[in-house]
Amino acid sequence: MKVSVLINNYNNGPYLAECLESVFSQKTEHELEVIVYDDGSTDHSLEEIAKFPEVRLIHAPNYGKTSMLNQAHAIQEAFFQSSGELICLLDGDDAFLPKKIETVVREYQRSPFDLLAHSYTPGEPLIPNPGLEDVTDRFIVGYIATTSCLVAQREFLAGMFPINEDFPLIWFDNRIHVRSIISGRRRILQQPLTFYRPHETSFVARQSFLKRKRLVWEVSRYFNHYSDRKINWLKVIQWKLRNGIDW
Repeated sequence: MKVSVLINNYNNGPYLAECLESVFSQKTEHELEVIVYDDGSTDHSLEEIAKFPEVRLIHAPNYGKTSMLNQAHAIQEAFFQSSGELICLLDGDDAFLPKKIETVVREYQRSPFDLLAHSYTPGEPLIPNPGLEDVTDRFIVGYIATTSCLVAQREFLAGMFPINEDFPLIWFDNRIHVRSIISGRRRILQQPLTFYRPHETSFVARQSFLKRKRLVWEVSRYFNHYSDRKINWLKVIQWKLRNGIDW
């Protein structure tokens, strides 16, 4: 089986060597394709990538939109250049743990999925698995996993493109999470297979309370745009009040 690893990068120069080494050090019998989309980095990212001649590099001017759309566009353009049956997503500042490729391929061969999400280290958080009614009746979307913990089947991922830019505040992991709830074969692994690097200065960490709530509202709009079954806000409000759950 051919596996494509799509790495989106913007100014992750200090971490790229670790990121790429974690991919190329995977012990696997499967064909591996590694594509890096660099979104106009201004640091030493290109010099780090050049140390890995096996990488297929796509270097383009910065997309110049929201951080969410910039990342989604990078994933889209890398996907268009890929050919693997399974697609592993990876941010340029994260890294795969050993045996990730073999583990996700084995899971797919055991029982095919459209989207697999797994846990990460440090922290090893539990990854939720909400169903359609959890969203429509309780608006429990859940945080499936960061981008670097997602593996998608090719045809399912292709359905995400072209990126709908009417939703500029939704990260790609939220987009594909929502679409997989609506119509997808989902697989959740609580096993950590990625090292996730949190940053105190990251976009998410710097979000105010009101901006985070706006992101939640954008996710609800995105869900209703693609789902035939819409969110029932009366049921949602009643359920949250009954259970004392905040928004």
